[in-house]
Amino acid sequence: MRAKSTNKVRQLFGRFFMKEIGELYERYGKRLYNYFYYLTGDKHRADELTQETFFQAVLSVSRFRGDSRLSTWLFGIGRNVFLKDMRNSGAWPAYIEDEALERIAADGPGPEETAVLNETLFTMGRVLRRMSERQAAALLLRDKEGFSYAEIARITGDSLAAVKVTVHRARKKFREEFERMESGNEKRR
Repeated sequence: MRAKSTNKVRQLFGRFFMKEIGELYERYGKRLYNYFYYLTGDKHRADELTQETFFQAVLSVSRFRGDSRLSTWLFGIGRNVFLKDMRNSGAWPAYIEDEALERIAADGPGPEETAVLNETLFTMGRVLRRMSERQAAALLLRDKEGFSYAEIARITGDSLAAVKVTVHRARKKFREEFERMESGNEKRR
């Protein structure tokens, strides 16, 4: 049955299959890369995770039913790729080291980057590192990537209510930790 559906996908896409994958990469590759970079603080790992996500998407394209946006489907695959990588390489939140966070702050968008923005980015990364993967991912998907609560539920496999609670708690925790760090009253962990 699986070979039949794979052959059907190949027939549907034919010679255009690789072109379609290339267009998907052009459209969503940078967003996925940024998502992974925020979570890992490592350009090389973010690039590997992005590539693995698209590889897994090619393998599972026959299972895409079209009942969600492509971005929702890809980020769901990406989250699973990230979680698998995390299980294989180390536990969250020790996943991101302070040196990596310094690189995030230093690799700003260009010369117009100010010291204040660098410090803010550094602090934001440290706050995300202190959150659970579930909270950090939900916060990034909602507030940075702009996914709806329903889309995040599809990506994470959680109920809509659970996603809303997770995002609410993540925002609260982020705000509290960020304010604590900015005020200099940070607790060392």
